[in-house]
Amino acid sequence: MYYAAAFWFYLKALRSVRASVAGGFLNLTPLFAIATAHVFLGERLTQSQWIGAITILLSVFALLTWSAPPRARVSIE
Repeated sequence: MYYAAAFWFYLKALRSVRASVAGGFLNLTPLFAIATAHVFLGERLTQSQWIGAITILLSVFALLTWSAPPRARVSIE
């Protein structure tokens, strides 16, 4: 279930950004896993898991905001 949600976001992202940027959304899979475990199993996060989750979120945010702008397409006539 958690993998399906992360993959769904990845496919949605492919519609609006380059594949290299959308690939960053696959890094969210562990976050969906711990969120699902919290909701359905009542699991609690340890400090290292919180640090890992924040690191993943920051890396995905960095990929989305600091990625290089798309190159201009040159038509060959």
